[in-house]
Amino acid sequence: MGQFIDLTGRRFGKLVVLSRAESRMDATGHPRIYYLCRCDCGTEKEILGASLSKGQTKSCGCGQIAYAKSGDAKRTHGLTGTRLHRIWKNMHTRCYNTNSVKYARYGGRGIKICDEWLGYDGFKNFHDWSIENGYRDDLTIDRIDNDRNYCPDNCRWITNKEQATNKTMCRYITVDGITKTISEWIEFLGVPRWKLYYMDDEKTAKRIAEYMKA
Repeated sequence: MGQFIDLTGRRFGKLVVLSRAESRMDATGHPRIYYLCRCDCGTEKEILGASLSKGQTKSCGCGQIAYAKSGDAKRTHGLTGTRLHRIWKNMHTRCYNTNSVKYARYGGRGIKICDEWLGYDGFKNFHDWSIENGYRDDLTIDRIDNDRNYCPDNCRWITNKEQATNKTMCRYITVDGITKTISEWIEFLGVPRWKLYYMDDEKTAKRIAEYMKA
């Protein structure tokens, strides 16, 4: 493992690093270092240290508007039409296109895409992260926490079967006025996953009620 280099006080584009922020866990369970930064526009926000040092994030996001209005927005990265580019575009559609049939489940409830995957270098950053984190053409992107945004520390590449399992585990079950996802009930009750997983909602609720009375 390389030697830790503190970025405090350094400048990256329009950002000046003010201090270390609280570390966060990535998809593999490893801590990721974040820094509190101030943009030249005056905005302060926490940004992934690796994104700063790799030159992936150079502003708080204020530069995206200027980029969209410029002729540079029409430039291409040569990967348009690839599967990975379609995945990236579909993320945008779900999160920002109010006409999308999936908008209500994503953008409609506050799900967004992180700054480093938006703007001029957005797709390049997303592409580089994907390749570094095991992307294959038979995998799909998955948010680990269904209530958090699309960002490096909350996304991973998994199979369609795993994706279907995750969606099942995110079903909400209400018992005695308490509502949790199946995965949350499993953690709350401390029972093996198979005890609640392979059944419909009604049977799952009954099984949960039995465990709560035990």
